[in-house]
Amino acid sequence: MVGHLPLAQGIGVRVPDPQQFCYTYPMTKTQILKVIKWSTIALIVPILGQLFVDGWNWGVFDFVFAWVFFNLLGLSYTFVTGKVANRSLRIVAGILVVLVFAAVWVMLATG
Repeated sequence: MVGHLPLAQGIGVRVPDPQQFCYTYPMTKTQILKVIKWSTIALIVPILGQLFVDGWNWGVFDFVFAWVFFNLLGLSYTFVTGKVANRSLRIVAGILVVLVFAAVWVMLATG
């Protein structure tokens, strides 16, 4: 009997089902594919920079790193915001994830 205490069945004590308070959900395949799609689309900017801007010297490793980094950012954002039920807290959590990734990007770019 889910939701009942085994020792208190005789007196009818109900224990709340923990799943009704749990706001987590597994990331779906469509969410993961959406993150991969947008990460790939985000690489258009560096590709155009590589073609048209003097001094933009990215190698293949840089593009692969940026793609993986964008995917990690998108998956982290999806994971973290999926755990928060309140809309305003979800916005704050999303901003924090983006700021952390921006800080890491700047630190890696400047050495």
